[in-house]
Amino acid sequence: MKINYLIILVLFAVVAGSCKQEAKKQTQQTDIPTVQKQEIENTTLSAIKEVISLKYDEVWDFSEGLALVKLSDRFGFINRNGNEVIPLKYDLAYSFSEGRAKVELDGKWGFIDTAGDEVIPLKYDATLDFSEGLAAVKLNDKMGFIDPTGKEVIPLKYDFAYSLNEGLASVQLNGKYGFINKNGKEVIPFKYDNANYFTEGLAKVELNGKW
Repeated sequence: MKINYLIILVLFAVVAGSCKQEAKKQTQQTDIPTVQKQEIENTTLSAIKEVISLKYDEVWDFSEGLALVKLSDRFGFINRNGNEVIPLKYDLAYSFSEGRAKVELDGKWGFIDTAGDEVIPLKYDATLDFSEGLAAVKLNDKMGFIDPTGKEVIPLKYDFAYSLNEGLASVQLNGKYGFINKNGKEVIPFKYDNANYFTEGLAKVELNGKW
């Protein structure tokens, strides 16, 4: 029994020693020396550089290849190289959506394309971004919709209008809200006191103080 007991102890010591050596070997293989880690971090930091000078009062995220910037109360657009491809001349502007950006000058709104051309004249009192191919615009206190060429495809007859979403737009007429499609057809009756845009197939509406 003593001999068997000694054999078991010896085997246990051998196995334990082997496991310890293997664990140490794996640790050595996966460990990155501190000096080497520092070199990697320094290389990563050295690769970071400011590609566009910090000179603007405000900047917005890039959209459709251009970023809206503001300097001295004027708005324009830069490309990814920092070149001012659309002059900073507007009183107000918004980022591009569906190839058009709404801009304002001397109190009137219109749209430019990514080349900076004013493809829709600055003649409106207010505009919303293009959404699903159309943009809501306001003139003389009435709202309707235009296409990317500036054609008024839905007459400016509504008191208020939201952008198209999921094929429908909430609009107000004579104090009541309903919904029209992109062809201007009134598909949901004007009976609500308030109504928002559709999202995931549903739209929240209000009637008699209840939503």
